[in-house]
Amino acid sequence: MATVAVGRFRDVRRGNSAMDWTKLAIAVWLFISPWVLGHAAAGAGGGAAGADVSSAVSWNSWIAAVLVAALAMGAIIRFEPALQWLMLSLGAWLFITPWVLGSAYANMTALDWNFWAVGAAVFFLSAAELSFMLGTRTLVARERVSAMPERDLSYAGERPRER
Repeated sequence: MATVAVGRFRDVRRGNSAMDWTKLAIAVWLFISPWVLGHAAAGAGGGAAGADVSSAVSWNSWIAAVLVAALAMGAIIRFEPALQWLMLSLGAWLFITPWVLGSAYANMTALDWNFWAVGAAVFFLSAAELSFMLGTRTLVARERVSAMPERDLSYAGERPRER
């Protein structure tokens, strides 16, 4: 019976990979966003405190983008709820990054808003996918129980009649 449940779950899972492809596209945006939003150049030079924060934010963006892309590709290739839990925590990290690295305190920039938007998107997409996965498991378990043959026990104790 377990193979039937796994097979059904994989069939349902195939249609849900659009969320993982969306997270992969978000990772590409996150990787190029320091250049597009003009923060990669500011972090490259000088020893000013603002440049150091901008450099840390840019590096955080690049590293987080690689992690999001790797987890999204892993989720596209193979079903693993653990990948979605990691992606959920990475989305939370991206959301709080401007406060942790101090860029939100120095000056509100487009990159800060980018982190908040990307972090929220990754977090909520992963939460939705986890909800879908866990709901599918419950649904498959219910189907397995309801698929059990019902037995008419009204004749319990009686011997079958011979013909």
